[in-house]
Amino acid sequence: MKLPTQSDIDAARRHADARVARARQILTKDGAAGNAPEWIAWEAKAAITYGDLEAIAKLINDDRWIDCRCDDGFTPRDVILEIVAGALERGELPPKPLAEYAAKALRQAIKENVRGTLLYRDSCIAGLLIDLESWGFPLFPNRESGRRRGQTYGCDIVVEAFKKAGLKRSVGTVEQVWKVWSRRWAQHRNPFCT
Repeated sequence: MKLPTQSDIDAARRHADARVARARQILTKDGAAGNAPEWIAWEAKAAITYGDLEAIAKLINDDRWIDCRCDDGFTPRDVILEIVAGALERGELPPKPLAEYAAKALRQAIKENVRGTLLYRDSCIAGLLIDLESWGFPLFPNRESGRRRGQTYGCDIVVEAFKKAGLKRSVGTVEQVWKVWSRRWAQHRNPFCT
């Protein structure tokens, strides 16, 4: 593989630094938990706008649908609860199936202590690695031969970007995230290949 030029390395570093700096507050569990309500409120508003309430009411008893996790880290359950909360804030009663589900979920929430997730952080790391790979950077050193002298690796650029944003991440963490997300995002790596 051809070594990237210093200009390519600098551009890749600027890209990674800007992306991590822009999303710094949501790259931690606390930050993700703090911003999730905004995403959920947007999804709830979209569901109401497009008249999906009847479809949602029909799916409410399907545990596979209710508990499936969206790419942004929230579940349809979260959206349903936001729809119910919005109706209550307006002084309206939500449709009966949604109200019953919300009551059940509220009772369950009393028992649980919900924490933030690292889903956004992980998707950011994977996205950066995909970008760097598309720019021709090898992502990780070869296990057999180790690091090539003078070679800049994508994992190092990502770790540096997080470090500049005040977030400590190791190459091991980046590699673990990549193991999971590279399978999930396989279609994004070569979108024009069939």
